[in-house]
Amino acid sequence: MLDDATKDRIEQDIKSEDVVLYMKGTPVFPQCGFSAAVVGVLTHLNVPLRGINVLTGDQANRMVLRRWVRQSGGAFDVVIDDGGHLNSQVLTSWEELW
Repeated sequence: MLDDATKDRIEQDIKSEDVVLYMKGTPVFPQCGFSAAVVGVLTHLNVPLRGINVLTGDQANRMVLRRWVRQSGGAFDVVIDDGGHLNSQVLTSWEELW
């Protein structure tokens, strides 16, 4: 279940534009086939959209976490932990992200 701050952020996002796509990558540089296909269809139809890059990966993998920081500049708006919830995983995320 999402907390109130996350719900508010999502509501702001979807109210800000007619079309908001939570995707891997950006509309200019999609990073998965599904995101690329959706962007391609919307672009073909001349539908303006706002893309929001969603990062996914293994929270126990320090290289994944470091890549997220590098890609985003470390300025995360929302972090949703939906991992294994082992103390070691949470600690690794905490050490790398903050």
